[in-house]
Amino acid sequence: MGTSTSSSGAPSGVAFDPPWLTSVAGAIEPSVSVAEVPIAIAPQARFKEARINLSRYLSHGKSKDLKRSISHYVNKGLGGARHATSRMRVPIAASVAMWSALQDFINRETEEHDEWIDRVINSDDRLLALQSELAKMIVPYGGIIDEESCRESLAYALSEFQYENPDIDIAEINEESIFIILELFFTREVFSRYLLDIGQGIERMEASKVVSVEKEIKQYMRASLSVKFRAVSRRGARYSKMEMSTIVTKVLQETLLVFGSFDDE
Repeated sequence: MGTSTSSSGAPSGVAFDPPWLTSVAGAIEPSVSVAEVPIAIAPQARFKEARINLSRYLSHGKSKDLKRSISHYVNKGLGGARHATSRMRVPIAASVAMWSALQDFINRETEEHDEWIDRVINSDDRLLALQSELAKMIVPYGGIIDEESCRESLAYALSEFQYENPDIDIAEINEESIFIILELFFTREVFSRYLLDIGQGIERMEASKVVSVEKEIKQYMRASLSVKFRAVSRRGARYSKMEMSTIVTKVLQETLLVFGSFDDE
């Protein structure tokens, strides 16, 4: 989901969370109960300050304007870190399902998954094959924007991981690698949600500048996610799905709290 998919943003006067979120998250990973928060109504002009500061950043390139924009986006646009985390329970469920599938891929212990693992291992392009198999298993094609975003974030995470680690055979990844893939997955999920809601200014930029701007935004978002994920990453870890649900929910909420706490004034 790039800048071409941005919209005028979610309206005010409606619930922060659309009613279908829980059912979609449950379809992806039914064994995981992702925390919800009481239904709240979005305030008027909830993205105004986020857009103003993003425009300033795009005009002058000052990182503090970007940080202010993201802070306002989390606090008012999404109703705070807790609401924002609840809004992202579809990617949370997808990340838990991804963790479980990649654990099977690493350990090659589950007979019911041997067929898909063999298809990946025997493929000429293992990265593309792994991406395809995970997408089929994890994210249904239900026509929901969150599902499409998860598929694209999965593709981004795997390709970016291989780009950063060109000498690693994707068939030989370990638990530490999975945490980095999850870090990349959530980087793109947060980035995509931000652009979807307030990215119209980036759409109007010259094409030659868009890549560098988007890269800088993702770098800022990833830096905080990386600190949190690497704090819980542990080689040889064999977390259950419920444990992973708790871990990724905590990581995401703590990261959003960091974003929302920026204030240099």
